[in-house]
Amino acid sequence: MASDSWSVIVSHAVLEMLVDPYGNRLVAGRHPTDPDQRVRYLVEVCDPCQTVCYPVNGWKVSDFCTPRFFDPAENPAVFYSFTGALVRPLQVIDGGYIIWMDPRDSGAYQLEGGADEPVLLADVTSLARTSAPLRTVVDTNPATPCLSAEATRVATSATDRARSRRALRSAAQATALTTAEAVLCAEAESWE
Repeated sequence: MASDSWSVIVSHAVLEMLVDPYGNRLVAGRHPTDPDQRVRYLVEVCDPCQTVCYPVNGWKVSDFCTPRFFDPAENPAVFYSFTGALVRPLQVIDGGYIIWMDPRDSGAYQLEGGADEPVLLADVTSLARTSAPLRTVVDTNPATPCLSAEATRVATSATDRARSRRALRSAAQATALTTAEAVLCAEAESWE
């Protein structure tokens, strides 16, 4: 029923605003279809797994990617999304998608779950003509899949408390590692 899934849509938007308030945060990673190339992904933590949700106090809320989602190699002990719906880095499930900027042509590309080839959402000329955040450019493009209440499903792993605790611990450790790396880089730059 669509009326009971508004909480999934709201939690999706809130999570993405918390992680990237300005809608322009990019993270470097390998190209999703050409591992020899590097691209910069738009950090949209709910989009790759947007059709998965889990219950919190009787309300359905959106699944989300952990910081390990952009890892360069797969590790079976890592959670790539909170519910475990994503089992490898850069995985996109049916109904989800990822966006990246390709440094070869400065275009914004999208790959939907189950698709073989990415589509160009915006070329460098159209991106140069707007001051809108990249998230807005993506979300207003008709090629971007919309989240529908009918397409969401509750993750079976979401009710497993031990698994949820491990996912939280894994996400916290990844965030701590990223913070430590940033501090070490800043410290090394100050010595130069």
